[in-house]
Amino acid sequence: MSDVARAVLRRPQDRRALPPARNILIGSNALSVAAMVAAGADPAPLPLAGEVQDCARAIWALAPGLRPGQALAFGGKTTVRLVGDGMGGRNQELALRLALLAEAQPVNFGWAFAAIGSDGRDGPGEAAGGLVGAGTPAAIRAGGIDPAAALARNDSTPALAAGDALVVTGATGTNVADLAVLVRG
Repeated sequence: MSDVARAVLRRPQDRRALPPARNILIGSNALSVAAMVAAGADPAPLPLAGEVQDCARAIWALAPGLRPGQALAFGGKTTVRLVGDGMGGRNQELALRLALLAEAQPVNFGWAFAAIGSDGRDGPGEAAGGLVGAGTPAAIRAGGIDPAAALARNDSTPALAAGDALVVTGATGTNVADLAVLVRG
């Protein structure tokens, strides 16, 4: 431990009262989801939560029950188990995993799924998330990348970029967790 750190830790505690503070909440994930609902989406029956792989399965399980034109709005934050050295974030991985699940368990209608970081950043890169549809895995393969192998390396950014499914928004100036939407055409 450095001498500076020791000095800080040994400093006597300041017993003066803190000045009064007033906190005002002007944004939240719930408010963002409510805005999506006000714009016409239905609230999803589950949050974006838990391991990305499990969340993707739970979301895709809802797809067969969607009505034509229906959109489900999700909010929350998932987690990713890092096993590789690739580039990506939880929203990109969620979108790619959902696209591969949909390919393996297709529905007989058009659909789209977007998962986005509300701050405009998802992981260490510049992407905010991913926007996928039924043709995304094939487009990724046509771009020379195996999407399943990319997921095995946590390498969703180049995979989604190859499939023209990467969402880049730039910084939004806010951070109220993540937002997603599943839409039936």
